[in-house]
Amino acid sequence: MQSEKTPLHGPINEKTQPYLFAIKHLIDARAGEILHKSNFGGGWEKWLQLEVAAELDMPHTIDVLCEQSIWPGSSDRVDLWLQDPQANYQNLNPADIAEEQCLFQLRRRQGFIQKHDNEQLKNLGQIHKLGQQVGIELKCRTYLQKPADLQAKFLEDVVKIHNKPLVSCKLVALAVTVDELDVHRELSKKFGNVEVYWDRVSDHVPIWLLYVEVPWKV
Repeated sequence: MQSEKTPLHGPINEKTQPYLFAIKHLIDARAGEILHKSNFGGGWEKWLQLEVAAELDMPHTIDVLCEQSIWPGSSDRVDLWLQDPQANYQNLNPADIAEEQCLFQLRRRQGFIQKHDNEQLKNLGQIHKLGQQVGIELKCRTYLQKPADLQAKFLEDVVKIHNKPLVSCKLVALAVTVDELDVHRELSKKFGNVEVYWDRVSDHVPIWLLYVEVPWKV
């Protein structure tokens, strides 16, 4: 098997990948802003990170935080931390929004991020009951960025999520690009046997997503 791979076309599935589907839908809705901001020399990654967090946090049934430390014994942080594994990512009516706001405040006060100690890690049954949150590392293609640089930055995130400690979450490396060639170029050999997938935001929006998912396995 060759270790150098071209990303596979993997349309994001609303039922099995609701967190990515919600982000894809948001990018589609904000495409005009994204295409405008991507024309500047600086990065727009932090802007999109905050837009995703704010949009999914309310009025959707999910609690989203940015720059959270979920790696025991490490100062590394994950860009987006989606805390409700049962979220349906659908818009709510006003009554439901009011109820969700109460739940949102309760979750945040109690601290929903799981930082397991050694005793918890020994109790696999207890870990299974905690559910599976989602952590997302985000990269965005800047105007003057070379393809090799985007691949290198994305690779850093892929390596990071594959070297994760035993925490109850699914981890995703996600790259957003306005250059279609990024999804057809062969990726660095350093990716090894990792499967990298791509999807277009929509037929009428020239924005593409590269992604790698690492499910939680005990």
